[in-house]
Amino acid sequence: MVEELSSTGSRAPGEALRPAVLLVDDEPNLLAALRRQLFLRYDVTTCESGAEGLQRLAEKPFVVVVSDMRMPGMDGAEFLRRARALAPNTTRVLLTGQTDVDAAIAAINDGQIFRFLNKPCSPDVLEKCLQDAVVRHLNVIGTDALEPAARDRHAVADNSLPGAVLAAGLASGLSNGEFRLQYQPVVSMRTGETVGVDTLVRWHHPERGVMAAEEFVPLAEASGVVHALGRWMIASACDEVASWPAQPMFVAVTVSLAQLHRQDFCSDVELALSASGLRGRRVLVQITEAALSDVVAGRALRALRELGVRVALVGVSSAVTEPGSFGDQPVDVVKIDRALIARLPADADADAACASIVRAAKSLDAEVAAEGVDTVAQHNACRELGCHSAQGALYATPMEPADLLAALAENALGVRRPEAIADSERRA
Repeated sequence: MVEELSSTGSRAPGEALRPAVLLVDDEPNLLAALRRQLFLRYDVTTCESGAEGLQRLAEKPFVVVVSDMRMPGMDGAEFLRRARALAPNTTRVLLTGQTDVDAAIAAINDGQIFRFLNKPCSPDVLEKCLQDAVVRHLNVIGTDALEPAARDRHAVADNSLPGAVLAAGLASGLSNGEFRLQYQPVVSMRTGETVGVDTLVRWHHPERGVMAAEEFVPLAEASGVVHALGRWMIASACDEVASWPAQPMFVAVTVSLAQLHRQDFCSDVELALSASGLRGRRVLVQITEAALSDVVAGRALRALRELGVRVALVGVSSAVTEPGSFGDQPVDVVKIDRALIARLPADADADAACASIVRAAKSLDAEVAAEGVDTVAQHNACRELGCHSAQGALYATPMEPADLLAALAENALGVRRPEAIADSERRA
């Protein structure tokens, strides 16, 4: 098993095993640059053609195979199709330009590849993809084949429960009803009233206890379980909120780039709306900046808009100086990241960055929301900047549905009108 994950040859005792990666591209300068970028963390082999790549695959095992799409003689899709037949345990990634997106999608649907990346691809995006690909590989063959240092680098959970064990439990946990939703109120900066809820998923693991999303969602994405989990989240959230007797509120659900790449994603959302009776306008799909420049994600977002669903860009944490910085995709809400809000109001740079985000969002007729508002001072700063809504501990922490409904009925969420908040601050 060790030989399957590493390069052949000797290594010093205790030396961390580096996952073997095969890079295939007809541009030698690009291959050289990628080798320099990756060699410290991966055992990198490079080839300049699909034929040479197949020869290397026949000689030794690899964890990940990355191929360019356009190459003379044999394109990347054909090479990876043959690579799958020759070495089915590899995790395959395709680098493609925008004109080849349809071929890349077909390759994913046919099982030839794990993921495709648009060229030019930033180093951070490529390394994140390789990390996910290694996790996926370990889910198939187990983590015992890696030395501790390498296993720790690619495990999503802590050492008490290796990533492969967690991955095996994701699907069964979904079937067993171990996942539950919590909701954090989103309040209007103008009235202080609750206008929506942000959905958070928790895994009630039989051994680990309650796990936050950041502990298992990356593994769900790498293993493919994120599609079933996301489908359940959207359907459950729509059904839940549609049944609430309170004022019509929107429900926000964060989706990954992988979900937007799946052909049936929009159909899942449409089915959730139909089954719950919730109007599309009351659903806010939250995306990260990676989806703004992704062609396939853009198609999905436009299809969602046709259903009436709104789109929010989350995690915006730096100043916006250029018009059109949010891309060409439809964005209805721009959410300022909590890390930036945490620096308000004392940090002048943070204030300037927030102001630039607000200006850019309003130029698109998009609303602005603030995440992580925990103090009255932060609330007042966000209101002065022109934010439309906010969420954070100042108003309410994430709550179970029954607790949230009870708090709404009793007006006990601690959400007060801005005037009352300002008065209490002056009295303090």
